[in-house]
Amino acid sequence: MEINPFHNGHKYFLNQIPKEENDILVAVISSTIMQRGEFSILNKHDKASILLENGVDIVIELPAVYSNQGGLFFAKHAIKHLEKLNVTDLYFGSESSDLEGLMLHIKNEVNSSFEKGIYRNSLSSLKSNDILGISYLKNIDRIRPHLIKRVKNNYNDFEKNNSQIQSATFIRKCFSEGQDIDGFLPSFVKDRLKKIDEKILFVLFKNNLSICIDNDINIFLSEKNQLLLKLDKIIKNNNFDSIHALVSFAADKNNSKYKLQRVIINTILMVEENMIEDEIKYIRILGLSKSGSLHLKNITNDIFVTSLKNLDSYVASIEIRVSNLYASLVNENTKVDFLPPIIK
Repeated sequence: MEINPFHNGHKYFLNQIPKEENDILVAVISSTIMQRGEFSILNKHDKASILLENGVDIVIELPAVYSNQGGLFFAKHAIKHLEKLNVTDLYFGSESSDLEGLMLHIKNEVNSSFEKGIYRNSLSSLKSNDILGISYLKNIDRIRPHLIKRVKNNYNDFEKNNSQIQSATFIRKCFSEGQDIDGFLPSFVKDRLKKIDEKILFVLFKNNLSICIDNDINIFLSEKNQLLLKLDKIIKNNNFDSIHALVSFAADKNNSKYKLQRVIINTILMVEENMIEDEIKYIRILGLSKSGSLHLKNITNDIFVTSLKNLDSYVASIEIRVSNLYASLVNENTKVDFLPPIIK
């Protein structure tokens, strides 16, 4: 789950999961940076607390270097994390709620020609959650998939519908513009939302962009800095005042605005090419219920951690960098990656 922010649709989703008495419900969350290259307006500890209050037993973090990715890479590492907790069943949102249909799309991919664009065209008929769902289905082996139908809206709807379930995209837009969001999310969530200082982000990007180009530091996903050179040229020839304005201008058929936003985030964080560990070296526990604690004790594995302090991992070092930056962007002083997990 991304939970940016937690809203009535998430509550509906969790309530649809048939949880038996001895079941453990695990949520893997994008904690600070979202899949589309954006910072969350709800911090990771608030996310964990809210999920525990809504029936989740274990909340684990998908580190920023894995969450700031396209669907297949994102799904691959989310599933890897869940496998370490002996998860047997996977629930995800779907616009179609058609498992057989999504499996058919995967079969069509195997049998089609990418050069002729057949598979790409077949995906164009699907909406965001279904496309991500295909990525989950490609990466699961013994885990059983279950689809929960998305209701009332689509993932990136910008328009309001006649319901208390609105898209997170619409809620974030209203929040950033100072509009009323009461009724779209539980009342206790609204006061926890954070405004991201986009001006600081843009300044940091332009600064690090020059450093990376001048020192030949290859940034992850930047196509050996070819995208950085493109963005640098565009910035020099135009008078942009934000990352949003830059990516809206620079996006084309080969580089979506979300891909560019991921590259920009990686540049701000100085995430270097070929440094990210494919192997899961640690799993950060953000929150536990009593049942979740008992489940973890039954898993013999030293991979679980409650703090990132002193971890020998490039992924962990970037996560600490993310959290320090986030604190500056939302004007907080708490070093969240050294806090203990929330237990309820």
